[in-house]
Amino acid sequence: MLKILIMLAAIGLTPVAGAQAMTLNCGSPPDFASQGRHLKVKTQGRWEALGFGHTRLNYSLEYGIDCVDGGSCWATAQSQGAGILANPNYRPIHYHHYQQFVLDPVPAVEQSFLLLPEHMPAARTEFRAYLMLDSVHGSFGATVPLQCQGEPVSPFSSAISADAVTEIARADRIIQEDFGFPQLRLQADVETLQQQIDAGPADRVSVSKATQLALAVIFEDFEGIEAPLHIAADGWASTHNQKLTGKLNLDEKVEVRRFLREQMQNPKTSLSLYLGRTIQGQVYPPEQGESMQDNWIFFLSVPTLSDHLYWVIVDRKGQTAPYLYGFN
Repeated sequence: MLKILIMLAAIGLTPVAGAQAMTLNCGSPPDFASQGRHLKVKTQGRWEALGFGHTRLNYSLEYGIDCVDGGSCWATAQSQGAGILANPNYRPIHYHHYQQFVLDPVPAVEQSFLLLPEHMPAARTEFRAYLMLDSVHGSFGATVPLQCQGEPVSPFSSAISADAVTEIARADRIIQEDFGFPQLRLQADVETLQQQIDAGPADRVSVSKATQLALAVIFEDFEGIEAPLHIAADGWASTHNQKLTGKLNLDEKVEVRRFLREQMQNPKTSLSLYLGRTIQGQVYPPEQGESMQDNWIFFLSVPTLSDHLYWVIVDRKGQTAPYLYGFN
């Protein structure tokens, strides 16, 4: 096990046991100005390391832009986001030791990014963050420094529950509230899951924590040829008459992730926990034969995206990074 932990640390991955969470409350300096425009920004939310390089941010954002001095405009907007993910691939180029979160679009701004420190403080503290706004009303972006207060809180779903019903309820809350899919629920046979929980005293990853990690992988893996995001890239390009060449850039990833979220909002989407038996004849054993005694195995179907079947594999001991693959 020590060898596995050393290997994960060498490639920048943190096992599930090292996950942290913090609430944050940030604001811009009074009368902050950029190119003749006064900008006021407030944001608050919850910032949680899920482990294995995945970080999730749930946030609310308010901003006001006074462009009168520049002879242009004035605008205000509010935005909320759930399940906004970052991993080591999103480190900003010009801000070392920060990680970059892509925020949902807000009126008058083509794109916005929140930069938070790469590593969360271990105690209640103040820290610096930045909000990066692309062109506002078509002209001039801005980077707004934010002064933040953060306070550590307990990670969601950190405890192993002995109750299958409780774990499914926790997983549903994560899916619906944290990741923003109000119609989607985790399908699982309660009796069989209870047997699995009772038979797995060495588990370090609960079903609800595994659900967090599974969704993180679904919205981060662009590389797998038959991963949902890879299939969504083709669907987005076809729908919007775009031509994709090579790896996706950051803007394309934002659009493809949004396209996948739209498809998964469809009531036909299903997310199931494979436990050795089918549910309504729709759940299939993992194509690569992974053991359900060693892993929590999630089965995803998004019929409006394609006829692919997808599996996400989460190690129940939390030693190996989660992964996914698809099959057509």
